[in-house]
Parts: sequence; structure tokens; C-alpha cells
Amino acid sequence: MSVVVRGLATLHGAWALFDVILMVGSSEFRVHWTIPATTSGYFHAMFVAGLWEAWVQLHSIEPKCLAWLLNFTYIGGLAVLEAGGPEGLAEGLLCTGDLLQFPDIKVVCGTCLAVWLEPAATLELEDFGKAFTCAPLAEVA
Repeated sequence: MSVVVRGLATLHGAWALFDVILMVGSSEFRVHWTIPATTSGYFHAMFVAGLWEAWVQLHSIEPKCLAWLLNFTYIGGLAVLEAGGPEGLAEGLLCTGDLLQFPDIKVVCGTCLAVWLEPAATLELEDFGKAFTCAPLAEVA
């Protein structure tokens, strides 16, 4: 892990120097706006366009999925998925990653789902992969 990534993870863990609070329902996520803007097309468009609000309310996503996506932006990995993760987490992250335009998340989640693929779910996951333009999942299914 590079010095920069370690430093960002330390700032995030210490709740230091945050610029914006993302709200999902009643859950608050404090972030440095530049971090999600570098990994998400959605946040890049929002923050580069000049949205300088202290609070931003997000809709149609699960708080746990946003928490994992933000963790990914700060440390660059999703160890929870590599370990099998809670049931439904990969699908939720793939959907949220698609909505918020996190291309790397879509690849990671699609790859994990392809590895876990069960024959009975092949057609369903193929449709899921196509719906979210997730090549690793659509190809394997």
C-alpha cells in the first residue's frame, strides 16, 4: 500500500479533514470530496460541476453498499467479497456501483459473482450481467 493510500485511509479512519457528508436515509458518510470524485463518474460530475453543499442526500441505495464503496475508494480493495461476503452483498454493490458509476466495483463484483456461479442461477446471472453491462459476469454465465 502506497504512502498516499495509507495516509488517506488514516484520515478516513480518524474522521479528519472531511469536506462533505453524504446522507443515505439517516446514515451519514463523511468524505473528502476529491476521493469519490476520482473513482466514480457520478461523484465526479457532481463535485466538478461545482456542487459545494456540506450535505448531499442520496436516494435509491443501501447504506451498507455505500459504506463498502467508500471503503473501496479509500483502501482500494473489497476483502469482504474475496472471503465470500454476506449473501446479496455482491449483487447490491454491483447495482450501487452501476448507479454511482464505479466501473472498478462492477468488475470486482462481476468477477466474484462469476466465481460463485451455480448452474441453476446461470441464466439469471447472465441477464443480471447484461442489465448492468458487467462483462465478467455476462461472459461466464
